[in-house]
Amino acid sequence: MSEQKKIAIIGPVVWGSVWGHGPELANHLASRFEVSWYDPLLPPGAEKSSFIDRNAYPLPAGVRLLRRNCPVRPGVIYGLCMELRNLWAVAHGGVRAMVTYYPVGTLLALLWCRFTGKRSMFVYADRPDIIEN
Repeated sequence: MSEQKKIAIIGPVVWGSVWGHGPELANHLASRFEVSWYDPLLPPGAEKSSFIDRNAYPLPAGVRLLRRNCPVRPGVIYGLCMELRNLWAVAHGGVRAMVTYYPVGTLLALLWCRFTGKRSMFVYADRPDIIEN
C-alpha cells in the first residue's frame, strides 16, 4: 500500500481572509492528496485584508493549515526569513510537490525541488487593474 502524496502550498494570503484560486486549488487537491497550506509570513502590525484571518471560510478536509509569523517588518531581513522558512517547510515537510504564488521568497524552495526531482508549480494570477489601484 502506497503512502498518500503530500503537497505544500505556499499560500498567497492568510487562510480565511479571502477566497480565491489558492484555497480553491487546495480544496480540489485535498480530494486526492494530503495538502499542507502554509500561510505567508505574517509581519508585525500587518493590517492588509490578505493578512487578517476572519475565519470566513472553513478549512476543507484533508488540508492542514500552518500559521507562520515573522518577527521583523518587510524588508531585506524579512525576505531572507521568507526564503529560509519556505525552504525549510518544503525540505522537511516530506512533500512530493510544491505550489507557490511568490516569485521571490520561494526561490530556494523551487531550486530544492528542482535538484531533488520534486515537482513544483509557480502560479501567476494577478490582474493589472488590481496592481494599478
